[in-house]
Amino acid sequence: MATVLLSVVSLLAIGCGSSTTSGSDFVFTGGSNSGAGTQNLTFQFVQAQAVEVPENTASLRFDLYDGPAGTGTLLFTQTEAFAPSITLFDVPLTVQSVVITAITQDGVPIGVLTSDVTIAPETDNVVDLSNVNFEPITPTALTLSPDPLILGDEETGSFLNTVLLSNNTSLLIPSADITYTIANPLVANVSTDGQFTSVQNGNTTVTAQYALNGVELNATADICVEYLEFTWEENEERSITLSPGQSAHVFGCYFAKTGGDIIIVDEDLEVEVNPAVNGVTIEDNGLVEGRFEVVVGESVPSGTTITVDVSYTDPDTGRTFSDVLTINVVSQVD
Repeated sequence: MATVLLSVVSLLAIGCGSSTTSGSDFVFTGGSNSGAGTQNLTFQFVQAQAVEVPENTASLRFDLYDGPAGTGTLLFTQTEAFAPSITLFDVPLTVQSVVITAITQDGVPIGVLTSDVTIAPETDNVVDLSNVNFEPITPTALTLSPDPLILGDEETGSFLNTVLLSNNTSLLIPSADITYTIANPLVANVSTDGQFTSVQNGNTTVTAQYALNGVELNATADICVEYLEFTWEENEERSITLSPGQSAHVFGCYFAKTGGDIIIVDEDLEVEVNPAVNGVTIEDNGLVEGRFEVVVGESVPSGTTITVDVSYTDPDTGRTFSDVLTINVVSQVD
């Protein structure tokens, strides 16, 4: 905050429009070019009035209300570059108060001033601001959403970063401006621009740090990586070698956002063999817990390669997961 002494020679502005000078107090000046039921409103600081204004103020937003002390209905709002004098044209005569917000070049509100006003038609309206100062607007909290951030296999996502301010407004902060720390980098990693990419199934906590106007803010959120993971039960691999007349069981589970492996019953699975080969069948035979059997018949020729496409839709979230397993058919398996 910088203390500025306002005088006739050195005039500090709130506003837009034409510049004027005066030797009295802070004045709202009614002009003659307004429409019916409205008046022009000029803001200027004059001699012997000291006002604390944030030193990095680039613009000012004027919000005019029909109630005292910034209450009632918002009737008029306008943002103008900081200048020695500002005139707001065609302001409703029913305005009773003004809230002036100081804003930086980056669009961050840093100070607010509230004053009651009286607007009479075709006359100057003098307001004493000797007891009114800009109150600082400070950041109060940083939040991340969604929480948890759910990622699939090799999926990338990011958080929505929101800073809450003391005047009950908020700012969205780009992810590239946030410093993130991941508790378990084996679950996910983060790029310099704040994009998270899944690594493997699991949950981890993310800590975010951001500084605004000298205030350090911290927040935490969870990342959950969940995706379908099917393996051949015999060797826990994606690919298996079988000879005609043999079969293998497929086992499936996925990691849920609540934590832990959730077993999927076979009735919830969609299974397709590609290409469709005579003699290759899918059998569940009453098997449960995500297991089913792929049977390679005696008639299937050696050298055939088959893919087993499996998908599952989570009934709670609506997310669909998929996986592909491979069978290589050979004449004899050692």
